[in-house]
Amino acid sequence: MTDELIIRALLSGILMGAIYGVLGMGFTIVYGILDLPIFTHGVFAMWAMYLIYLLTNHVGVPLYPGFLLLFALAYLFGVVLYKTVLRFILDIEHEMQLVFFLGLLIALANLALIVFGPTSLLLNVKWLERVVFLGQVSLKAAMMVGAAVSILFIVCMELFFRKTETGKAIRACADNRKGALIVGLNVSRMYTTAIGLSLVCSAVAGLAFAPLVPIYPDLGFEYAILACLIAVLGGAGDMKGALVAGFVMGLLMSIQQMFYDLTLSRLILYAVMLGILMFRPTGILGKGKSFAK
Repeated sequence: MTDELIIRALLSGILMGAIYGVLGMGFTIVYGILDLPIFTHGVFAMWAMYLIYLLTNHVGVPLYPGFLLLFALAYLFGVVLYKTVLRFILDIEHEMQLVFFLGLLIALANLALIVFGPTSLLLNVKWLERVVFLGQVSLKAAMMVGAAVSILFIVCMELFFRKTETGKAIRACADNRKGALIVGLNVSRMYTTAIGLSLVCSAVAGLAFAPLVPIYPDLGFEYAILACLIAVLGGAGDMKGALVAGFVMGLLMSIQQMFYDLTLSRLILYAVMLGILMFRPTGILGKGKSFAK
């Protein structure tokens, strides 16, 4: 194995890790703020991939306006989802919430199968298909752009929750829902905003993944598992932890695939998640909400 291959694997792991981080951030925001185990963000990302494919390859919408349109649609869908469904299941047992979201995951994945069929689709954007050389190491332009957009988005989200009045209000609702109600905060509005932003996270991840992999319905299940892994590793509600977890996950997956087959690589990842859940339930940085119930 050459040094170039090792360096390429490490760089690819870091770049993909940024995209994984924004995928896991959608899950960790909702669980950290609303205490809802919405593990359907992977299938939301898959739907974003299908929609950007339709907009660019069939409707002819340029890539960047298509991004903005999908972000708006993702936020709107999150608002509708909270208003029509999620606000009614906030206080039910976690087991019933898990059953509901499992059903939603299966329903959305099968809806994609009905609408788009089982055939894999490819997003064709010429300038993203270029290969960038860093010395002797070659990397896909799409991977570099996706990683840059993901990191920028995570930074913006961190600033939003730390610096803006709305972000601080959302965090206050997460820390003490009853106290937030007492001081006059519109908790329902804050939760609606949080859900909308979490779906925008899924859309960003989907748009970053779209030029890199074939698009097919079962991808939603794969990304749902990946989002859960990253959220557990990073800690619920910890966006910095989600980014660090994404980098760790990207490096682990990239390095393992150099030495092991894909099945064994996933087995190792699940073992890592189990170990984190047992011995570090508040995440890799120790700042998130515990997943151990």
